Amino acid sequence: MKTSSCARSLLLGFILLTLNAFNNLAIAQNSILIKNIKIIDVENGNIQKGKYVIVKNDLIKSITNKKPSGKFDIEINGKNKFLMPGMVNMYTHVNEDNLWLYLANGQTTVKDAPSHLTALGLKKRIQNNEIIGPRIFAVGLRATGMPAPYHSQQPVTTPKEAINQLREAKRLGYDGMFIYASCNKETYQPIIDEAKRLNFHISGHFPQNVELETALNSTQKSFDNLTGVTRRGKLRLDKEKFISGLLENSQAITPTLTVHRLWANSDKKDSIYTTIPKEYIPNKMKSNWLPVDNGSGSYPYKEVASLIKELYQRGVQLYIGSDGGYPMVVNGFSYHDEINNFSSLGIPNSEILKIATIQSANFLGYENLGLVKEGYLADLLILNKNPLKDISNLKTINHVISNGKPLSKKRLEDELATLKNKIKNPKDRFSKWQEITNTWKKDSILKYQLKNNDIIVGEELINIDKKDERNFNLEAINVMDGPDSRETYLFAKVINKQMDSLYVKSITPEGVYEATLKRNQNIVKISGIAPFHGNFTYKEEWVPGTLFLGPFTSRYFDLDITANYVLAMLLKRNLRENQADQLPVIQIELNSEEFGKKLIIDNSEYTILNTTENNFKIIYKGFSGYRAITSGSFVIDIETDKNNIPKKIMDDTKTIELQL
Repeated sequence: MKTSSCARSLLLGFILLTLNAFNNLAIAQNSILIKNIKIIDVENGNIQKGKYVIVKNDLIKSITNKKPSGKFDIEINGKNKFLMPGMVNMYTHVNEDNLWLYLANGQTTVKDAPSHLTALGLKKRIQNNEIIGPRIFAVGLRATGMPAPYHSQQPVTTPKEAINQLREAKRLGYDGMFIYASCNKETYQPIIDEAKRLNFHISGHFPQNVELETALNSTQKSFDNLTGVTRRGKLRLDKEKFISGLLENSQAITPTLTVHRLWANSDKKDSIYTTIPKEYIPNKMKSNWLPVDNGSGSYPYKEVASLIKELYQRGVQLYIGSDGGYPMVVNGFSYHDEINNFSSLGIPNSEILKIATIQSANFLGYENLGLVKEGYLADLLILNKNPLKDISNLKTINHVISNGKPLSKKRLEDELATLKNKIKNPKDRFSKWQEITNTWKKDSILKYQLKNNDIIVGEELINIDKKDERNFNLEAINVMDGPDSRETYLFAKVINKQMDSLYVKSITPEGVYEATLKRNQNIVKISGIAPFHGNFTYKEEWVPGTLFLGPFTSRYFDLDITANYVLAMLLKRNLRENQADQLPVIQIELNSEEFGKKLIIDNSEYTILNTTENNFKIIYKGFSGYRAITSGSFVIDIETDKNNIPKKIMDDTKTIELQL
C-alpha cells in the first residue's frame, strides 16, 4: 500500500501541477480608456454625459470631461452608451460552472449563502487571477438545529459547538456565518455574541425558534428568502413588531421573490422547465430539476408580494438576491427576474439601481465598491441602453469590467457557448488518468456510468488485482461532473478479507484532499491534508470486519463512489436468502460543509441483506447530518453477478450501471 500510494501521489501531483500551470497563466491587467460615455449616478439617479474614464489595474483611476493624453492598452468607444457599477447578487449559490453566468448578466459581486469550501476555493483562485469570476462574499459555515436540506449539514446543538463553529468559519476565511431557520435558541445568542466580539458578519434565515425580540435586537444583518418569516406564504410574526424592529435595528430583507413566484406557479413546472435556459445548467444539477409532478399552484404569492411592498414603503432596506441554483432558478439569469419582481411592486428604476449597487456594496462592507468614482474598484457595466428609462435595459450589456478585466459582449457570449458545449458534450472524463489506467489489465477494468433520471452525471473505473478471494488490491478513479465536480482516486488493500488500508486523493474546485487510513491491530490511524483546514491526524477504534470507505460528498448525487459498494459486496459473508450481515464503517468524509473532525471522518454501520439470489439491500442510518438523528434509514439496492461484483446500484432516481 505504502509504495503504491506514494507512486500514485507523485503522479497525481504531476497532474495537478500541469492543471495549475495552465490555470496560473496570468490574466493581464490592462490600462483601459472608456471614451465619451454617459455615467449613471446611481446615488442620485441622474446621468453625467461626455465622460472619459481611465481604469488602471483594478481601480478607476480618473474621470474627466476631456480625452486624456497617452496610450492605453484598450480603448472602448462609449458613444451613446451608459456606464454604471456592476450589480451585486445578494443571495445565490456559486460553483465552478456558473461564474460566467453571473458576469454575462452583469453581476460582478455575489453573496454565496449558505457557503462552503468550494466558494472559498473559487474566491481564492479569482483573487489570484487564476480564473475570471465575480467577487465572492462567502457566508458559511452554517448554524442549524436540525438536519438541513443537504445530507451533509449536521446540527449545532450546544453553545460550545456554535462558538467553535463560528471561530472556525472565521479562521477558514469565510466572510460571515449563515443562520438557518432551525437554529435553536441555545446556540443563537452565543453565535451573535461571539460574532460581535470578532466583528463577523451574520446573515441568513429568520431563526424561528428564537423569540422575535431576540432576533430583532441581534447583530444579524439580514433575513434572507423569508424563511422563518413566512410559513406557506403567510406572515408568522407580529407585523408591527417585526417592521418596527427591522427599522430600529437597520436590519434588511432579501426576499428572493423569484422562488416564491415559482411556488405559486408549481402547477406549471413542466412549462417552466421547457422555457428556462437549462443548457447552462450542469447535468448533475439539471437531473434534479426534472419536474416529477406539478403542484397545486395555490401558494399565495400576492400576499408575499404585498408584504414586501409594505416593507419597502415603510422604509425597510430590501436587497436583490435570486437564490440561483434553486430548482428552475438559473444562476445569473434569474437575477433579472428578481429585478422585474421589484419593479412590479412599484419600486422606481432609480431605486432598484441603487439597491443593486451601492447599497448592497455598503451592506457587505466594501468601502470602495458600487459607484463609478475615482479610487473605486473597477467593477463596471457598459450598457447600450439607459436602465433608468426601462429597467430591462440592464440586459443590454456591451462590456463587463470585472476587477479591472475588460470582457466584451463577444467574450461573454463565447464563454457561455463554451460552457454550453462542455455540458452538452463532456470530454473523456478519464483523459488525465491514462498513465494510471494504462497499467491496468484491459480485461479486468470495470467501467460504471452514474446516472440520475437517466442523465449521465459521472463515471468510474475500477481495477481489482486479486491474489485470491481473501487478498486483493482495489483501485478506482471516480469522475463526477459539476457542479461541485470532483475527481477521486482510491486505493484499498484487503488482507485475509479484512480492510488493511485505504488511500484517497480527491481533486475539487477548492483544492486537493489527500487521506490515508491505516490499520494497526485495533486502531485505525487517519492522516492527510485538506484545503483550508491543513494537515490532520485522527485515530479511531477498529472493530473486526470494519469497512473503510471513500467520500460521499455530492449534494446532487449522493450514491457517489462505486468502489465503496464493490468493497462492501466483496467483504460481506456468504448470505442465503433473507440473511443479513453487518459491517461497521469508517468513512473518509471530505465534506466541504463540515468543520474539524467531521470534515475528515465519520462512522456508521452497513446492514447488507440478501433479498434474492444476486440481489441485495444496503441499509444504513447515513452519515453527517442524518447520522443517528433520522427516524428512517437509507436503502441502496444492489444487483450483483456471480462473482459478487455489482452490476446495478439503485437509489430512488439514481442509478449506477456496469457497462458490459
